[in-house]
Amino acid sequence: MPVDAVSDRDEAIVQLCQARWLTLLVIIGLSVVPIIGCGSADAPLDAGRLASDTPTPTTEIIRGAVTPAVPSPPAPTEPPVYRTPDPSEPFGYGEHLLMATDTLSLRGVVEWNQLIVTGSVAAILPARWTTPDGKRPDNLWEVVPEKVTIVTPIVIELDAPPILNRTSESLDSGRVIALIHGGVVGEDSVVIQVPWMRFTIGERVLLGLSTRANSFGSNPSGAIMVDGSPGWWIEMKWTISDDGLATSYIDSKPLVDVVSGLRAVIESSESEGWPTPTS
Repeated sequence: MPVDAVSDRDEAIVQLCQARWLTLLVIIGLSVVPIIGCGSADAPLDAGRLASDTPTPTTEIIRGAVTPAVPSPPAPTEPPVYRTPDPSEPFGYGEHLLMATDTLSLRGVVEWNQLIVTGSVAAILPARWTTPDGKRPDNLWEVVPEKVTIVTPIVIELDAPPILNRTSESLDSGRVIALIHGGVVGEDSVVIQVPWMRFTIGERVLLGLSTRANSFGSNPSGAIMVDGSPGWWIEMKWTISDDGLATSYIDSKPLVDVVSGLRAVIESSESEGWPTPTS
């Protein structure tokens, strides 16, 4: 092979090698640039750390001082206005009384009452106000029920002399007026719920009657005049059946036993000097 040909070939090989090395250096340089960019000019790369290990970026949150919100003072409120009811408006009053359900004390019946009678219901009169003239009071809100109230009069036709009479009434008429506390007059009503406030015409009854104030349902004191006759507050009621039983809201017993028991207590009270029940 001629010497010139060999020289030309060698020169070509050298140029090719130089071109490849230049390309390699460019590639290496491109690879080094990100590594150098991730480092620090002041801190050299750790010996055990690879150039490809990229540090994890951190986020620092800067919080400003929080000023608590001060609530606004509540708006001033007007005090409630309580309206005095108009006395001319319809009026309603009610009480529901809880009664004892243990054994009925005949001694208590004698202590509480001024009249104890037996008889039949002859009439149930219209409800009325307890004012002297039977008319509606001027201002119900100030007087009902302790001073003035509504009553339903029950006319009792007596079938025997009174078992007990601590009053000045002779009862020669053979009638007595018992008062149910409550009733309806026009648009006004008073309702007192007690077990003996129901009567029917012809019903035979044994009644304890008095003039006591606040006996049941905050009633006024004293006898209430009804058509010229005194009306008495009902303290106790037994219904007498045709078979001779006397039934109270607690139990049923033969009428003769109840009456004899009452008479025995009355005799005891007289010998012991019990005070007469007063209003």
